[in-house]
Amino acid sequence: NFGFNFLKHSIVRDITSKDSKNFHVNVLGCTNFTFDGFTITAPGTSINTDGIHIGRSTDVKVLNTNIATGDDCVSLGDGSRQITVRNVNCGPGHGISVGSLGKYPNEEAVEHVIVKNCTLTNTDNG
Repeated sequence: NFGFNFLKHSIVRDITSKDSKNFHVNVLGCTNFTFDGFTITAPGTSINTDGIHIGRSTDVKVLNTNIATGDDCVSLGDGSRQITVRNVNCGPGHGISVGSLGKYPNEEAVEHVIVKNCTLTNTDNG
């Protein structure tokens, strides 16, 4: 598992994560952060294996990435703003997910999300 917390002006490229438990990649409180060329895999039957989870971060880009897990390929938690997901192959799994919002008090909105040129294969949701 990879955790990126409170980083600014960063680029992470060409990383492979296989069969991690829970989030393969967790992003919290980052600004101007780019993922490029990631490959993330786990069995399609695995639960709670989000590919990349982003929370309370601004200006995060997920580019040119392949994610095949049993859960969300990319998930956006509360307080995520200016998020771009582009050229991502996703599936199997749940797809690209915004939310689980409203479960806890004082959650921040998710705003300004762009999903472009992505392919979702054998996903439960969008």
